[in-house]
This record gives sequence, structure tokens and C-alpha cells, in this order.
Amino acid sequence: LVFSDQVNTGIYILEPEILDLIPKGHPYDFSRDLFPKILAEKRPLYGVTTAGYWCDIGNLSQYRQAQEDILYGRVKVKIIGTEQENKIIVDVGAHIDSQAHIEGPALIGAHCRIGPGAIVGPGTVLGPYTQVGERASLKKAIIWDNVYIGPDAGLRGAVICSKSSIGKQAQVFEDGVIGDGCQVEA
Repeated sequence: LVFSDQVNTGIYILEPEILDLIPKGHPYDFSRDLFPKILAEKRPLYGVTTAGYWCDIGNLSQYRQAQEDILYGRVKVKIIGTEQENKIIVDVGAHIDSQAHIEGPALIGAHCRIGPGAIVGPGTVLGPYTQVGERASLKKAIIWDNVYIGPDAGLRGAVICSKSSIGKQAQVFEDGVIGDGCQVEA
């Protein structure tokens, strides 16, 4: 066994003959099976260490953590839009009603519409063309593109995928995920 404080990102450059070491017809893991076999056969195996941020987003918690790390500036990523006060980033064509309340850090994508009395709380990402209805309340919500959020809806720690609709007064809470093109009724 080899122990390290480094992480394997899963980006591999292999000589074609290495593929012959992988048996056909059943699961075979590079880290547990292939790399130990290469080392046991005393074949060369190289790695490159790079500096910077890395986060495995293999589950919902890690995906949400990566989004939060970007919003809170823990990792430097070029975010499209103009930074307003309190780490609120707003992209082109977005309309935020004067009676809406936005608390940063938050990202408001291009051409979003946020209705009167709506609350967009910290840790929220709104993808392009999202509509947030009157008095809807979002906190730590990750909303993809072309999503409709109805009046008085409440989202807390949820992920809403593209082209979905959240009906009037509907609630989606912690770790809830609504897939692409889904409709949650009032």
C-alpha cells in the first residue's frame, strides 16, 4: 500500500498496452486494481502534483460544498456578472424587484426575474432565466437554469435542476433534489 496526502483526480494518460491489463467483462477499478498491478509488475507509473483547489463532487453534500466554496470566495473562480454590495453577483438582464431582499453571498444569473417580497438568502445560486415569484423564500438553494419558483414557495438547502417548476407555496428542504423538467405542484 502507498499512503499519501495527495488526491487522485481521475485524469489519466495511459499507454495503449496498459489497457490490455484490464480484464473484460467485470468491474475493474484503476486505484484498487490497475495501479497496484502496474506497480507489482514494476512498470513505470507517474503522477503530477498541482497546486490549487480540488473538491470531489461525487455526492450531493460535496456538490453543495463546492458551490458554497465558490460563493464564499474560498476558491478563486471567475464568476460571470457584476459584484454588487455584500457579495451579491448579478449577471446581465436580471431584474430584481425593488421590494425583494437579496442577502449575499448570492449569484443571480442572466435574465433572472425576482418578484416583490421575495427573499434570496445567503448561499443561493440562481441559474439564467430563473423566475422567483412574489414572497418566495430561498436560502442555500442551488437553482439551475430556466426554473420557475412560484409565489410563497420555500427552498432551503435544495437543488432544483433545469426547466423545473416549483408551485405556489411548495416547500423543498435540506438535501432535496428536483430533477430536470419536473413539476412540483402547489
